[in-house]
Amino acid sequence: MTYQNAMMIEPKEFKAPFNWAGVSFLLFMIGIPAIPAIFIVALVVMGSGIESPLSEMINARYFDMPLVIIFHGVSGIVFFVTMPFQFSPKLRHTKPRYHKINGYFAFISACVMAASGVWMHHVFSPSEFGARYVSLVIVAIAIFLTFVIAVKYAIKKDFKQHQRWVYFAAAASLAVVSPLFLEIIAMLMGNVGAELMHGYGRLIGLVLNLQIAHWLFKKNHS
Repeated sequence: MTYQNAMMIEPKEFKAPFNWAGVSFLLFMIGIPAIPAIFIVALVVMGSGIESPLSEMINARYFDMPLVIIFHGVSGIVFFVTMPFQFSPKLRHTKPRYHKINGYFAFISACVMAASGVWMHHVFSPSEFGARYVSLVIVAIAIFLTFVIAVKYAIKKDFKQHQRWVYFAAAASLAVVSPLFLEIIAMLMGNVGAELMHGYGRLIGLVLNLQIAHWLFKKNHS
Protein backbone atom coordinates (compact mmCIF):
# COMPACT_ATOMS: atom_id res chain seq x y z
CA MET A 1 0.00 0.00 0.00
CA THR A 2 1.41 3.39 -0.94
CA TYR A 3 1.66 6.30 1.48
CA GLN A 4 -0.93 8.20 -0.58
CA ASN A 5 -3.44 5.33 -0.32
CA ALA A 6 -2.85 5.06 3.42
CA MET A 7 -3.57 8.76 3.82
CA MET A 8 -6.84 8.28 1.96
CA ILE A 9 -7.96 5.56 4.38
CA GLU A 10 -6.97 7.23 7.66
CA PRO A 11 -9.42 10.18 7.52
CA LYS A 12 -12.38 7.77 7.30
CA GLU A 13 -11.58 6.41 10.76
CA PHE A 14 -10.80 9.86 12.10
CA LYS A 15 -14.10 11.25 10.81
CA ALA A 16 -16.26 8.50 12.29
CA PRO A 17 -19.35 10.29 13.68
CA PHE A 18 -20.07 10.38 17.39
CA ASN A 19 -23.76 9.66 16.71
CA TRP A 20 -25.09 12.19 19.20
CA ALA A 21 -28.66 11.53 18.04
CA GLY A 22 -28.54 7.83 18.89
CA VAL A 23 -26.57 8.28 22.11
CA SER A 24 -28.85 11.10 23.31
CA PHE A 25 -31.98 9.09 22.53
CA LEU A 26 -30.73 6.13 24.56
CA LEU A 27 -29.64 8.41 27.42
CA PHE A 28 -33.14 9.89 27.48
CA MET A 29 -34.98 6.56 27.30
CA ILE A 30 -32.79 4.68 29.78
CA GLY A 31 -32.65 7.75 32.00
CA ILE A 32 -36.44 7.69 32.55
CA PRO A 33 -36.09 4.87 35.11
CA ALA A 34 -32.36 5.27 35.87
CA ILE A 35 -32.31 8.87 37.10
CA PRO A 36 -35.07 8.33 39.71
CA ALA A 37 -33.22 5.12 40.69
CA ILE A 38 -30.25 7.24 41.82
CA PHE A 39 -32.39 8.95 44.46
CA ILE A 40 -34.28 5.78 45.40
CA VAL A 41 -31.08 3.79 45.97
CA ALA A 42 -29.55 6.67 47.96
CA LEU A 43 -32.61 6.88 50.23
CA VAL A 44 -32.80 3.11 50.69
CA VAL A 45 -29.09 2.95 51.58
CA MET A 46 -29.52 5.75 54.15
CA GLY A 47 -32.45 3.87 55.68
CA SER A 48 -36.05 4.59 56.64
CA GLY A 49 -34.99 6.68 59.64
CA ILE A 50 -33.78 9.54 57.47
CA GLU A 51 -36.06 12.57 57.61
CA SER A 52 -36.66 13.68 54.06
CA PRO A 53 -39.77 14.57 52.07
CA LEU A 54 -38.36 12.37 49.28
CA SER A 55 -38.61 9.30 51.54
CA GLU A 56 -42.38 9.67 51.55
CA MET A 57 -42.46 9.56 47.74
CA ILE A 58 -41.14 5.98 47.45
CA ASN A 59 -42.71 2.70 48.48
CA ALA A 60 -42.18 2.18 52.21
CA ARG A 61 -41.67 -1.55 51.56
CA TYR A 62 -38.42 -0.71 49.77
CA PHE A 63 -36.85 -0.08 53.17
CA ASP A 64 -37.86 -3.59 54.34
CA MET A 65 -36.16 -5.30 51.36
CA PRO A 66 -33.29 -2.96 50.46
CA LEU A 67 -31.06 -5.55 48.79
CA VAL A 68 -33.31 -6.15 45.78
CA ILE A 69 -33.76 -2.39 45.31
CA ILE A 70 -30.01 -1.79 45.50
CA PHE A 71 -29.23 -4.55 42.98
CA HIS A 72 -31.90 -3.39 40.54
CA GLY A 73 -31.22 0.31 40.99
CA VAL A 74 -27.42 0.19 40.81
CA SER A 75 -27.46 -2.11 37.76
CA GLY A 76 -29.91 0.26 36.05
CA ILE A 77 -27.67 3.24 36.80
CA VAL A 78 -24.56 1.46 35.45
CA PHE A 79 -26.51 0.48 32.34
CA PHE A 80 -27.56 4.13 31.91
CA VAL A 81 -23.95 5.40 31.90
CA THR A 82 -22.56 2.62 29.69
CA MET A 83 -25.02 1.29 27.10
CA PRO A 84 -25.76 4.52 25.16
CA PHE A 85 -22.08 5.12 24.41
CA GLN A 86 -21.75 1.70 22.75
CA PHE A 87 -23.61 3.30 19.84
CA SER A 88 -20.90 5.88 19.15
CA PRO A 89 -18.83 4.89 16.08
CA LYS A 90 -16.23 7.51 17.03
CA LEU A 91 -15.61 5.98 20.46
CA ARG A 92 -15.61 2.52 18.92
CA HIS A 93 -12.89 3.46 16.39
CA THR A 94 -10.74 5.84 18.45
CA LYS A 95 -11.03 4.13 21.85
CA PRO A 96 -11.51 0.39 21.20
CA ARG A 97 -10.35 -0.60 24.71
CA TYR A 98 -12.92 1.75 26.27
CA HIS A 99 -15.59 0.34 23.95
CA LYS A 100 -14.75 -3.23 25.00
CA ILE A 101 -14.63 -2.60 28.76
CA ASN A 102 -17.70 -0.37 28.63
CA GLY A 103 -19.51 -3.11 26.70
CA TYR A 104 -18.80 -5.72 29.36
CA PHE A 105 -20.13 -3.38 32.05
CA ALA A 106 -23.28 -2.83 29.96
CA PHE A 107 -23.63 -6.60 29.50
CA ILE A 108 -23.26 -7.44 33.21
CA SER A 109 -25.50 -4.59 34.37
CA ALA A 110 -28.20 -5.57 31.86
CA CYS A 111 -28.24 -9.17 33.07
CA VAL A 112 -28.36 -8.13 36.73
CA MET A 113 -31.07 -5.59 35.95
CA ALA A 114 -33.19 -8.20 34.15
CA ALA A 115 -32.78 -10.84 36.87
CA SER A 116 -33.39 -8.40 39.72
CA GLY A 117 -36.52 -7.13 37.95
CA VAL A 118 -38.00 -10.63 38.20
CA TRP A 119 -36.72 -10.85 41.78
CA MET A 120 -38.52 -7.59 42.63
CA HIS A 121 -41.77 -9.02 41.32
CA HIS A 122 -41.40 -12.06 43.58
CA VAL A 123 -40.65 -9.82 46.57
CA PHE A 124 -43.32 -7.16 46.12
CA SER A 125 -46.02 -9.05 44.17
CA PRO A 126 -45.54 -12.68 45.30
CA SER A 127 -49.11 -13.72 44.50
CA GLU A 128 -49.31 -12.28 40.97
CA PHE A 129 -48.24 -14.73 38.26
CA GLY A 130 -50.52 -13.76 35.40
CA ALA A 131 -49.82 -12.13 32.06
CA ARG A 132 -47.84 -9.26 33.59
CA TYR A 133 -45.41 -11.66 35.26
CA VAL A 134 -45.07 -13.83 32.14
CA SER A 135 -44.31 -10.73 30.06
CA LEU A 136 -41.69 -9.65 32.58
CA VAL A 137 -39.96 -13.05 32.48
CA ILE A 138 -39.99 -13.15 28.67
CA VAL A 139 -38.45 -9.67 28.47
CA ALA A 140 -35.81 -10.60 31.07
CA ILE A 141 -34.88 -13.72 29.07
CA ALA A 142 -34.78 -11.66 25.85
CA ILE A 143 -32.40 -9.15 27.45
CA PHE A 144 -30.12 -11.92 28.68
CA LEU A 145 -30.08 -13.86 25.40
CA THR A 146 -29.55 -10.85 23.11
CA PHE A 147 -26.61 -9.63 25.19
CA VAL A 148 -25.06 -13.11 25.41
CA ILE A 149 -25.32 -13.54 21.63
CA ALA A 150 -23.87 -10.05 21.06
CA VAL A 151 -20.89 -10.84 23.30
CA LYS A 152 -20.43 -14.23 21.59
CA TYR A 153 -20.11 -12.55 18.19
CA ALA A 154 -17.71 -9.96 19.61
CA ILE A 155 -15.46 -12.76 20.91
CA LYS A 156 -15.62 -14.42 17.48
CA LYS A 157 -14.75 -11.00 15.94
CA ASP A 158 -17.83 -11.11 13.74
CA PHE A 159 -18.48 -7.42 14.30
CA LYS A 160 -21.39 -7.01 11.91
CA GLN A 161 -23.41 -9.68 13.72
CA HIS A 162 -22.18 -8.27 17.03
CA GLN A 163 -23.59 -4.86 16.14
CA ARG A 164 -26.86 -6.42 14.94
CA TRP A 165 -27.38 -8.13 18.29
CA VAL A 166 -26.36 -5.04 20.24
CA TYR A 167 -29.25 -3.29 18.46
CA PHE A 168 -31.55 -6.12 19.55
CA ALA A 169 -30.16 -6.02 23.10
CA ALA A 170 -30.89 -2.30 23.38
CA ALA A 171 -34.38 -2.88 21.97
CA ALA A 172 -35.09 -5.63 24.51
CA SER A 173 -33.82 -3.45 27.36
CA LEU A 174 -36.11 -0.58 26.34
CA ALA A 175 -39.16 -2.89 26.39
CA VAL A 176 -39.73 -1.88 30.01
CA VAL A 177 -39.77 1.83 29.09
CA SER A 178 -41.63 1.97 25.77
CA PRO A 179 -44.98 0.93 27.36
CA LEU A 180 -45.03 4.36 29.03
CA PHE A 181 -45.54 5.87 25.58
CA LEU A 182 -47.83 3.11 24.36
CA GLU A 183 -50.14 3.82 27.30
CA ILE A 184 -51.10 7.11 25.64
CA ILE A 185 -52.59 5.09 22.77
CA ALA A 186 -54.12 2.64 25.24
CA MET A 187 -55.92 5.48 27.02
CA LEU A 188 -57.84 6.20 23.82
CA MET A 189 -59.03 2.57 23.83
CA GLY A 190 -60.60 2.87 27.28
CA ASN A 191 -60.59 0.05 29.83
CA VAL A 192 -59.72 -2.61 27.25
CA GLY A 193 -56.55 -0.76 26.28
CA ALA A 194 -55.59 -0.16 29.93
CA GLU A 195 -55.98 -3.86 30.78
CA LEU A 196 -54.05 -4.90 27.69
CA MET A 197 -51.14 -2.62 28.52
CA HIS A 198 -51.12 -3.63 32.19
CA GLY A 199 -50.78 -7.30 31.31
CA TYR A 200 -48.91 -7.28 28.02
CA GLY A 201 -47.30 -3.84 27.82
CA ARG A 202 -43.73 -5.11 28.15
CA LEU A 203 -44.35 -7.88 25.62
CA ILE A 204 -45.88 -5.47 23.10
CA GLY A 205 -42.97 -3.09 23.67
CA LEU A 206 -40.50 -5.91 23.10
CA VAL A 207 -42.01 -6.95 19.76
CA LEU A 208 -42.25 -3.37 18.47
CA ASN A 209 -38.74 -2.48 19.66
CA LEU A 210 -37.19 -5.52 17.99
CA GLN A 211 -38.89 -4.62 14.72
CA ILE A 212 -37.61 -1.04 14.95
CA ALA A 213 -34.10 -2.28 15.81
CA HIS A 214 -34.13 -4.60 12.79
CA TRP A 215 -35.17 -1.71 10.53
CA LEU A 216 -32.57 0.67 11.98
CA PHE A 217 -29.78 -1.87 11.59
CA LYS A 218 -30.66 -2.51 7.95
CA LYS A 219 -30.92 1.24 7.32
CA ASN A 220 -27.54 1.99 8.91
CA HIS A 221 -25.69 -1.01 7.45
CA SER A 222 -27.16 -1.32 3.96
